Amino acid sequence: MGQILIEKNLVSSTDIARAMGELTTKAEEEEMLGESLVADKIITGEQLKKAREKQKTAHQRLTKTLTSLGFVRPEEIAKQIGKYWGISYISLTDFKPNPDIMQMIPEDFMRRHQLIPIKLEGNTLVVAMSDPLNIIAIDEIRLLTNYQVEIMVTTEKEISLVLNRYFTIQKVAREV
Repeated sequence: MGQILIEKNLVSSTDIARAMGELTTKAEEEEMLGESLVADKIITGEQLKKAREKQKTAHQRLTKTLTSLGFVRPEEIAKQIGKYWGISYISLTDFKPNPDIMQMIPEDFMRRHQLIPIKLEGNTLVVAMSDPLNIIAIDEIRLLTNYQVEIMVTTEKEISLVLNRYFTIQKVAREV
């Protein structure tokens, strides 16, 4: 399939190689994350085993399976990802977006990559992401903004709530 996409000039061989590398990396990352959740006694080995079995039939990421089974809360997974990869966790519960910073990144990009710009510190844009290892999104943010990017981790749910609240308010303000 990759060869067909290359032949039709829809993607480059570099794009295919990068995507394949990401698939392998994502699977490996989830495997390591699952083991670290057990090692830190957040879940049991039996729960991890059950989640892996269900994951095969549900065709979803291990993290989604663990949360859907009620074995772990999304916040615990985000904190564990942060701990494992050395990335700070941020709760967006009381976060108030800065309109000047929000306009640096298009809404559809933020929604597609589950991220939100938090603050600007000198020449560094601090961004909260649900998948802080999404290197492609991080590179695109650098290109879009011309700033260095510092990543923090949070949950998809918190990002969605902030984005929905912010863009609903913006839409209402434009209509008035």
